[in-house]
Amino acid sequence: MVRRDAGPALAWLVAAAFATCPIFWHHGACSTAYVSECFASTLVAASALALGARRLGFVAAGLIFAVAGGLRPNVMVTLAPVFFLGLFAARPNRREAALALGAAGLGILGWFVPMVLASGGWARYRLAAAALAGWQLDVGSVFAGKTAHLVPKAEELGLYLVDGANLVLVLPLLGGLALLRQRRASLRHLLFLLAWFLPGAFVYLAHHLPKSGYVLTLLPAFFVAAAWSCATFPSRPAGERRPWLWRCGVAIFLLYGLTNTICFFVAVPGELAEFRRARLAVPDPVVVTGDYGRLSLRYRTYPQRQMFRELDRLGPDDLALFLFGAHELHRLASTHRPARWLVASSVDHAAALSNRAEDRCLHSF
Repeated sequence: MVRRDAGPALAWLVAAAFATCPIFWHHGACSTAYVSECFASTLVAASALALGARRLGFVAAGLIFAVAGGLRPNVMVTLAPVFFLGLFAARPNRREAALALGAAGLGILGWFVPMVLASGGWARYRLAAAALAGWQLDVGSVFAGKTAHLVPKAEELGLYLVDGANLVLVLPLLGGLALLRQRRASLRHLLFLLAWFLPGAFVYLAHHLPKSGYVLTLLPAFFVAAAWSCATFPSRPAGERRPWLWRCGVAIFLLYGLTNTICFFVAVPGELAEFRRARLAVPDPVVVTGDYGRLSLRYRTYPQRQMFRELDRLGPDDLALFLFGAHELHRLASTHRPARWLVASSVDHAAALSNRAEDRCLHSF
């Protein structure tokens, strides 16, 4: 997406900068599903852009959409608009449209049917899906009439996006203002970015946004917009780039990578842990930790080395309790110390998980 419009050098720089995105790095280090969802989002968006320019076949685009849905089924809802925008931009005839939709449909069946069978059949799958949907509706969905959650969710969504994009947000603003001033903005690129970003943002705002990893489907759009802004800065005379603005864009990407790398390693949230320990009245031998939250701008992540040091200080009979939905931290810690008593408690999901072999199961409260 970036290479064709901004050149390979800037494309590599943008990719390297995104690798240091605090949210991407945190969930990547902890090996959560949200990183694969980020990959699925970028893959579908890139294929839609290529399809719209007829640089990608209709069957390939349909199969890519199906594969992305297999990685994370909810992306079929949030990414369907950008997929269909790419299909519409390609101006297909009936046969070409049928090929794209048929390939997508067959690809989806290729993973959906085995998933239902592995779940124990259609009845059990429907029961599990209904339970998950009911929980999501119950914890603050607008579709369940809980409009009071809109403002807090908007705050969280904005906080996560600013946390993830931070310095990169400057470039689309500068580039957008410059392009509008020169009346050279590309309607095609603008529609593409909106179709990529708005559906997911609406779902998270109105329905479900439990943690920062969800916005990894949206953040790549900011980086692509920033790169396109660098590539299309107008100049004097018209038609030439302004060298200083181009250098400014490159400098911001470099500064983003450096700043977020430093923050990732130094942001040890001991103060937050002490605050939670005091509120929960947890005994001293218990280590309190957690996932991203409303304070993600201040407490970015839980560095692995710090967590490992804390675990190594515990005795063989001490218990480490992971709270606030920290499933990925529990998984990381259990790999580091498989013989240690580690328990993850998720209040939202009403469940607890232990890593001990004799207690390796999910317990509902």
